[in-house]
Amino acid sequence: MFVDTVNPQNTSKRCNECGNVRDDNRCQDEFECQRCGKNNHADYNAAKNVAELYLPRGHQPFRGRSISQYAFNSGLKTPS
Repeated sequence: MFVDTVNPQNTSKRCNECGNVRDDNRCQDEFECQRCGKNNHADYNAAKNVAELYLPRGHQPFRGRSISQYAFNSGLKTPS
């Protein structure tokens, strides 16, 4: 099994849409960006931010398969 980490700093306070980081973006389980108004579950927003941090580092997962997208219930996203 392959396990890796990223620095989680601000992943729960950063908007995955516009990148705005503010303490008041998150209120318990709810995330609402104070700049663009994006609403989501706070953990879901943070998970998208973690994926954005991880994938651009050029990681090769187990068995050499490459990752170019990550999937969530709302669809696929290709990191910039």
